[in-house]
Amino acid sequence: MDYGVTSIEDVPSVDMGDAVEGMDAEVRRVQTELGTDEMVTNVWEFEEGDAMVHHYHDEQEELYYVIKGEFRLKVGDVGDTEERRVEEGDVFAFAPEVGRGYRCVSEDGGTVLTVGAPNVVDIDPEKYTPFDDA
Repeated sequence: MDYGVTSIEDVPSVDMGDAVEGMDAEVRRVQTELGTDEMVTNVWEFEEGDAMVHHYHDEQEELYYVIKGEFRLKVGDVGDTEERRVEEGDVFAFAPEVGRGYRCVSEDGGTVLTVGAPNVVDIDPEKYTPFDDA
C-alpha cells in the first residue's frame, strides 16, 4: 500500500454480535478499504450498553481513540481487573498480553478507532470473556 483515503461512511458495517458471543458492537474494517499491510485498523460503533468482550493478544499492541461517547474499561486478567472511565478525545493503549474489554455507557452511543500492529491474527475466540464476567 502506498497510501489510501476513505470515508468511514463508505466502509461497510459488520454486526459482531452475530460472530462473537458477548460482543454487541458493529465494526467497520478500515484496513480492508485502505489495504494496510502492517496494521489492523477498525472503527467500532456501540449503542449504550454494548460491550467489547474482554480479550488479549499474543503479539499485537493496540491503540484506541474514543471518537464519540464514554466507556468503562476493564483492564487486567479475568477475575483481577481494574476499571477506568474514558471519554471522547481520550487515547489509550495496551501491550499484547494485557487483558482489556470495554462497555459503552453513554446514552447516545459511542465510536472507537482501534489501531493494532503487527497485522496478525493472534487472538483466540475461545479465550473471549463477556465484559461482565471479566
